[in-house]
Amino acid sequence: MSNRNKKSQRNQKPRPGAKSRHSRSLRERQQTIAQAIGVAVQCHNAGNLTKAESIYRQVLELDPNQPDALHLLGVIAHQVGNNERAVELITQAIAARPKFAEAHSNLGVSLKALGRLDEAAASYRQALAIKHDYSEAHNNLGTTLSALGQHAEAEGCFRAAVAIKPAYAVAHCNLGNALYELGRYEEAVVSYGQSLAIRSDYAEAHCNLGISLHKLGRPDDAIASFARALAINPGYADAHSNLGTTLQEVGRLEEAESSCRQALAINPDHAEALGTLGGTLRKLGQHEQAIASYRQALAIKPNWAETHCNLGNTLYEVSRQEEAAASYQQALAINPDCADAHAGLANLYERANLLEQADDHVRQALDLSPGLHSAVICSAVLSRRRGATSEAVEILERLPFDELSPDQASKAYFELGKLYDLAHDSARALEYFAQGNRAQPKRRAGQEEADNYLRMVAEITQLVTPELVASWPSGSDTSGSDSVVFLVGFPRSGTTLLDQILDGHPRLQVMEEMPALAYLASTLRTLRGGYPSALESLQEPDVRILREQYFAAVERLFAREPNTILIDKFPLNLIHLPLAARLFPGVRVLLALRHPCDVVLSNFMQNYSLNAAMANFHSIADAANLYVHVMGLWQRCAQVLPLRIETVKYEDVVADLEGQSHRLLQFVDVDWNEAVLNYQAHAQQRERISTPSYEQVTQPIYQRSKYRWKRYEEQLQPVLKQLEPFVQAFGYS
Repeated sequence: MSNRNKKSQRNQKPRPGAKSRHSRSLRERQQTIAQAIGVAVQCHNAGNLTKAESIYRQVLELDPNQPDALHLLGVIAHQVGNNERAVELITQAIAARPKFAEAHSNLGVSLKALGRLDEAAASYRQALAIKHDYSEAHNNLGTTLSALGQHAEAEGCFRAAVAIKPAYAVAHCNLGNALYELGRYEEAVVSYGQSLAIRSDYAEAHCNLGISLHKLGRPDDAIASFARALAINPGYADAHSNLGTTLQEVGRLEEAESSCRQALAINPDHAEALGTLGGTLRKLGQHEQAIASYRQALAIKPNWAETHCNLGNTLYEVSRQEEAAASYQQALAINPDCADAHAGLANLYERANLLEQADDHVRQALDLSPGLHSAVICSAVLSRRRGATSEAVEILERLPFDELSPDQASKAYFELGKLYDLAHDSARALEYFAQGNRAQPKRRAGQEEADNYLRMVAEITQLVTPELVASWPSGSDTSGSDSVVFLVGFPRSGTTLLDQILDGHPRLQVMEEMPALAYLASTLRTLRGGYPSALESLQEPDVRILREQYFAAVERLFAREPNTILIDKFPLNLIHLPLAARLFPGVRVLLALRHPCDVVLSNFMQNYSLNAAMANFHSIADAANLYVHVMGLWQRCAQVLPLRIETVKYEDVVADLEGQSHRLLQFVDVDWNEAVLNYQAHAQQRERISTPSYEQVTQPIYQRSKYRWKRYEEQLQPVLKQLEPFVQAFGYS
């Protein structure tokens, strides 16, 4: 190449129009990017995230710092759950365009999803600093502040959002949520109503409205709101769960259980539904299933103090006091201000006769929540036990009974009945006991279960004949018959007093009200013919297996001490004595007796945890009817079965403790030991006495319960004729 040509090239100037072509090329590229982003946004809005993402990436190949493409790719990353990547991409978009309000807001959304709430709030505030009238950012900041527990500040954000955009249904609903958290339930209802006026098919607003109506004591309206939410979205687990909670509280327990199970069919890990199901099953008397449900809920949500407390209540009701105490303590470890847990411990310690500890926890409960009904009722019980009966009456009669749960109302009425009975005001006492029985929450098919129990007793009575016993093989295996003694009697006949006397002897160990024999009866129900009919066809191999199963159940239920005779104390094992006689021919049976009228009256006066047997004590007439059935069966068993029987009258024990104790020990074939006379101290050392007699057996022998029925003779008149044959037969005439 010649030097001239080089020189001409070196000195060449731009040709006219070169700059305009460069500008046109840049505009064309920007137009192409804008068009591509427009197409991508259409795909994005249509839900075609894969296509949208592909186009956004093509844009970034043209311009790696294109803020819209970076931002919207970040939005897709959030939508598919990759929030870490979303934060990276949206942060790059903001670096490219610092005053990008929408990107700041969506960065907040992704940060919130990662649990980085303070950073999320800062991002929303940055968006609002750029764009003051950004209603969505106001709403999102409000939800983040709510998650941080800053509900008052959140309220201001939601109000700003709806002021800018009055038809913003979501923000109205979120405002309702903030007002609910602030305890302003009436205002919350108004906000949910405004949300639904804008968007009538907003299932979440219907559901949240139902929750507020529930809080306002409007359960029927709440149930209707939950039903509307579910009509819109049948797969809405939260609505099923909340419906279950409300149904449970109004006593529609079967429907509540169904609602909870529907929630769990949708979401098996729905902790709230599991918690509500636990409470429902507890009220239905299905304690073991309730315990399992609570434990499932806590496996999902371990720091849920309320459910630890509810688990404690359920464990307490089935006499698992150590586990109950541990659950209450766990609730307090999570929330030291959990008044319900303090109240639970107070009740537990009162039942364990540890009155100082009970006083301490009831004071803490009432300091935290002065009107906590369970703690108030426990404080009245403790006042009575200190002898301050007038104070106890005053505490209880101030209670707002219309605000109490059925369980609480029942307990308070029964306690007032005790107090007026102590004051010998029989008319008022009996009225309170009647109210207590009426207030008890109804269990599923409660009357049907009571009737079935009576029917079973009648069937067993009919089965027990000399012919039945004659059909059993002669020379039956008697192994195990001397290693167990059955302590039975109609409830409230003095079995707990005998239990404490016998358990004080080092050679004896009482198993208190554990259903080992009842388990075998349940096993026999699965056999051909069911129970009790299966007793007619049992062969010796069956008997040996059942005997082994009995002792295995004892070991499972109860920590046995070596070299002791087992006293299986369960009053209504009386109805299973034919089974006991078949398994253990010649077994020893201690029968506790008390005047039939006192027994019937005392059972009517007890606030029992209801089961099939105890459901027969809602009235004096029902109690008398059960007595006739059960003690009629006893008379048949005593006449026919191969049993060694000793009868001990409660009245004789309180009149001559030492003499009757000698007779008891002689019957169970152990030497005399003075320790049995100190039953009061022994009772106080036991963790819990799981019967209604737990108070009396920690006191010295007293005479006030002997022939108490005479003070109620007028009220007992309708059943005296029915009971008279037993009064005669048992030597009380």
